[in-house]
Amino acid sequence: MNLSVLGIIAVTLILFLRCDGAGCKLSDKKLKRKITVFGKKCLNKGFSSGFDGCVTKGSNNLKKRQMKKCNKLKQQLTNCDYSCLKPVDGGWSVFGDWSVCSAKCGGGTQTRTKTCTNPAPVDGGADCQGDAEESRPCNPDACLKPVDGGWSVFGDWSVCSAKCGGGTQTRTKTCTNPAPVDGGADCQGDAEESRPCNPDACPPVVEDLGCWKDTGNRAIQPLDGKYPTLMDAYWTRADAYEKCITVTLTLGYKVFALQHGGWCASAPDAENTYKKYGGSNACGANGKGGTWANQVYKITN
Repeated sequence: MNLSVLGIIAVTLILFLRCDGAGCKLSDKKLKRKITVFGKKCLNKGFSSGFDGCVTKGSNNLKKRQMKKCNKLKQQLTNCDYSCLKPVDGGWSVFGDWSVCSAKCGGGTQTRTKTCTNPAPVDGGADCQGDAEESRPCNPDACLKPVDGGWSVFGDWSVCSAKCGGGTQTRTKTCTNPAPVDGGADCQGDAEESRPCNPDACPPVVEDLGCWKDTGNRAIQPLDGKYPTLMDAYWTRADAYEKCITVTLTLGYKVFALQHGGWCASAPDAENTYKKYGGSNACGANGKGGTWANQVYKITN
């Protein structure tokens, strides 16, 4: 291979020169000549240079004298920061997407960027020139005036939470008259209100404990003649059952008895004493007991 061909190879490889290194003693002209000789006499004869990007051809069959010359050339080129790599200048990528506008109205800014990666600079290649970011105005329309929220009218009351004995029902309103717009304030206060309902006491739940014998030494102490609703003649008393249970509830007792058509008895310990004389079959079908026979009931709620 002649010198002119080697020179073309050297130029084609763009053997990267940085001759401003502190140890470089060669002019540009001499350095290029040294590189040509190094390629012809050393690299093409199998000499392993250790330089980045250099290609060694053939087998290393250099004689001792030639090897010494190659090592000397290598040292000279090393002092001049020699490399076989070709520098690659950086190139811009395409721009990315625009960012979210900095304002929803009244004029804002959005940006987009590109990177120096198409390609990235390699082996001393130049960085990309110019700005990596660009901006543009956005959302120029004037902002609307904020509208504060207002309450709607209340809806219907809910079903009471209890059928008797006191419950609660509620109703609600919404912040939609109007709804807040463009940063307007939310409605103030509670969206729900409540009130009590069905306050009347629940009717008692009564269990029939059956018919039981009685004597003059009463199994259950009488209430008759002691309370205003129980002062009349019991055998002709209207609503005898209702009046007896009402007084029993007023006293806070649980067990009561009717006898002989309306006579009323109850006591705090009646649940323990009503069976004192045993069962009876003398009670009438009207639920008001019979002669010396107590029809006994228990309030269970």
